[in-house]
Amino acid sequence: MSSALKECLALFREKPFVLYAGGNLISVAGSGMQAIVTSWLVLQMTGTSLSIALLLIFSTFPGILFSPLIGIFVDRLDRKVLATSMDIFRAAVTVLILLLWEGHWLQAWHLYLAEALISLGDLAFLPAMMALLRELLSKEQLLSANATLGMLLQLGTAFGTAGEE
Repeated sequence: MSSALKECLALFREKPFVLYAGGNLISVAGSGMQAIVTSWLVLQMTGTSLSIALLLIFSTFPGILFSPLIGIFVDRLDRKVLATSMDIFRAAVTVLILLLWEGHWLQAWHLYLAEALISLGDLAFLPAMMALLRELLSKEQLLSANATLGMLLQLGTAFGTAGEE
């Protein structure tokens, strides 16, 4: 077994890393599922591929507008609280869409707005989570941790989008 693989596997003996990686895996899988469902719903509701383009615009536009401002908040706030809050916020937006759908009130504009709000949550969540990793591990462990997390996040994305047909 290579030393790089041993270093990656050794990370799973660190409880904080296991919790961090597991939480990220669940979060990324949920985000993947949300993206597929939102795309499918808006396409079913509108019947046009333009609706998918609009989702992408609403997903991208908040990052263009607010990235510099969000960075200031991430640097000044407790990263653990910020990451947790943003994950809860993104989940709440998704649950709200589910409730609107269940109540037969859901309209395409709800999905566009939800996509923008989730994108805003991502802007704060992702840098907070990356900064949090530096607080959990030693400098020597960061390279292995980043490689391991990259693999786990790809697995989470694959799992989250596995239901796509």
